[in-house]
Amino acid sequence: MSIKVAIPFTDKIIDIMLSKTLPARASDPRLWPNDPIPFGHATNTFRNTLEQLKAYQGWVADCVSLIAQRIASIPLRLYDKNNELIEEHPFYDLMKTFNPDTTEFLGKEGRSIYKDLTGECYILMAKDGLGIPRELYFRSPEKMIPVVKKGFIDHYKYLQGFEEIIYHR
Repeated sequence: MSIKVAIPFTDKIIDIMLSKTLPARASDPRLWPNDPIPFGHATNTFRNTLEQLKAYQGWVADCVSLIAQRIASIPLRLYDKNNELIEEHPFYDLMKTFNPDTTEFLGKEGRSIYKDLTGECYILMAKDGLGIPRELYFRSPEKMIPVVKKGFIDHYKYLQGFEEIIYHR
């Protein structure tokens, strides 16, 4: 059995085969959490984000890409306490030059895709000698491990090969 679904804002119609759908997350033990995480302190308690990122194909990719492109096309606005639009700010510069390999559009699109597929988006802020953020780099949610102390996330470990890199909050 299949269902035809029209994708909003496009002329595309996708055909979903119900017999070939993936199992629900709650019924698939591969996606169960490895250990309990305090309620309210994690956006995604399922550790298998690599499986979630692999879902980025077929009709899922079409839907997620369309949403991400629409979000990335929205202009960034920054306001002060009096609801006045701020025209120039270092935050604008950082977002426009995400890093040498990523444009503003690709940065916003990437954040949306990570959030839609995994529920998480980790970004490393590379700072200069004065401690001012100059570049932003995505970090794979699959390799990020929150370290919890006294019920709160104290810091994160990033697994790069066999090396652990500590990122303080």
